[in-house]
Amino acid sequence: HRLAGKRLGAQVTNMSVRTSSITKGETLIDTAMTLNAMRPDLIVVRHHAAGAVGLLARKVDCAVINAGDGAHEHPTQTLCDLYTLKKEKGHLKGLTVVICGDLKHGRTIHSLVYALARFGANIMLMPAKGMELPAHVDWRLRNEFKSFNVPRARYEKDNASVDALYMTASKPHQLSLISDVDLKIRKNIDAMYVTRFQKERWTDKTQDYPTIDQRFLKDRKFSKTSLLHPLPRVGELDISLDSDRRAAYFRQAHNGVFLRMALLAMVMGRA
Repeated sequence: HRLAGKRLGAQVTNMSVRTSSITKGETLIDTAMTLNAMRPDLIVVRHHAAGAVGLLARKVDCAVINAGDGAHEHPTQTLCDLYTLKKEKGHLKGLTVVICGDLKHGRTIHSLVYALARFGANIMLMPAKGMELPAHVDWRLRNEFKSFNVPRARYEKDNASVDALYMTASKPHQLSLISDVDLKIRKNIDAMYVTRFQKERWTDKTQDYPTIDQRFLKDRKFSKTSLLHPLPRVGELDISLDSDRRAAYFRQAHNGVFLRMALLAMVMGRA
């Protein structure tokens, strides 16, 4: 966001916890009130606590962008992810996207699954053991976004590593009419979204964690898969894939600057 703002000609001030009054015990509300007194046009916030950005936004008069709050959500990253998928695949509706890794604490994942469901994509979940999608995210997928969890018996034979499959039927009652032929079409994976092991959120630092490499991707269903990752990576995505035509994660990072420039301009009414 800082680079995006500078490219737009904005005056950007960075405030880090380490160099602010927060280290002296200042509360989030007092921080918000102090920032508000400076009359900024826009505040971009990343915070370790879920809900902190929403609290701050209620205390200031300017626009606020959530750049990630704890294990809650990361909406600006998801906008970048959607833009990248659209550029890579040409569309979003009907895509089959595998999401792999820490789905419990991955804030990028929580925002992404809602967006994928909203745009009619199909979602396959491949979590590390103990890192499954939280119950409240599953509830929102099914109840707010009308994405349906397909029974394991319908896909387990050919996708044994998949923990859950969410599909978007054109009408809710049509789920029971989706045939095995429809499921076979979705064996071809359009995109795989890989996340890092967030060790800072786990007491057991030695847990097994999936690694995506050339061997894993040799299956025919991955032949045209676009590989995405919010970065940074810490070993879960083999560096040998960097030169693979399927690797889209650096293009994804590149897209993020322009997406955030557009977002900043739109929020400030300059688009």
